[in-house]
Amino acid sequence: MEVICSLVVMGKEGTSIKRKLSLPVQMKAHKFSIPGDVRLANAQHLPVRSTSKHCAVCTTKQKPKRTRWMCQTCKVGLCMYGKDASCFENFHKK
Repeated sequence: MEVICSLVVMGKEGTSIKRKLSLPVQMKAHKFSIPGDVRLANAQHLPVRSTSKHCAVCTTKQKPKRTRWMCQTCKVGLCMYGKDASCFENFHKK
């Protein structure tokens, strides 16, 4: 029994809990660059659900904005709901 207790104590001394440091989100220096002929074309620009992405219109270095919607053709994240609901429409008009 003493052997088991000593092994348990030795095992506890050698282990430590390691955690990942949470680093601030780093954004690239430029916005998303989709060629104008693709972005502005009257193609099938349909919103589809995707993994969380940065919004191509309203995200900034100081205030990154994430969305779960993206354009099926352009493959960029674009806000669809809330106060930034016009990002999808604005991205394909300008």
